[in-house]
Order: sequence, then structure tokens, then C-alpha cells
Amino acid sequence: MTSQKNPLITIEGIASEKLCSILGLNQLLENELFLVTSFAEETIPTGHVFKDLKSIDSAFIIEDINAKLIFVTQQYGKEFTEVPAGWKVIIKLRMGSEKIYEIKKKLKHVDVFLSEEVLYFLQ
Repeated sequence: MTSQKNPLITIEGIASEKLCSILGLNQLLENELFLVTSFAEETIPTGHVFKDLKSIDSAFIIEDINAKLIFVTQQYGKEFTEVPAGWKVIIKLRMGSEKIYEIKKKLKHVDVFLSEEVLYFLQ
């Protein structure tokens, strides 16, 4: 089921250059970012725009990121048209460059796809 309103997706961190290289995910513009997700509470189609990024412990909130979901894959590099509910995937977001810089300062880099630590969520 897809609500299109404010779906929640948990984020482990930014996919590191090492992880992106292993998975063949090397095509980024300066206003794009690959994130390793842990869980989506519902199906989220590409094209969806996330409004905010928050830490699980509420230590920080980056509002109005207006990040558009433009690409979804998993550990084998297969492209999906959506983030399937309950799946762990890697997503590519496109947003304003100033928000990319702010996010890069806050989020850790993830070197492995099978990490278990969830620290942030997009909404």
C-alpha cells in the first residue's frame, strides 16, 4: 500500500565510495546522494519527495530537504521502480546542493550493505 503523504524510511547512512564502487553505483551529480536504508514502512515509488531528515534520537532535524527519490537498488545492483515495503535498499536522492552539504556533515558513511545500525529517518 502506498499513501504518498509522509512515508517513513529508516536510514543507516551515506553509501561510501567503497560500497558504491563495489555495487557499480558511480554516477552522481553534485546534488545527488546514495543512502543505505534499513526499512521502509510502506512502498515508496521513485519520484517521491521527502521533506525532512531526522535522527532517531531527535538530536538533529534537517527540514525542507525536498529530496526526490530518483533511483532504488539492492545489494546486487538490480534497479527497482520503488522502495518495496520492508526491504533494505540503496536509494539515490536529488536535492539542493546546500542540503547535500548539510547531510554529509551529519550522517556517517556506510561501507557494507548488511549493517544493522539505524540512526536516521526520512519523511
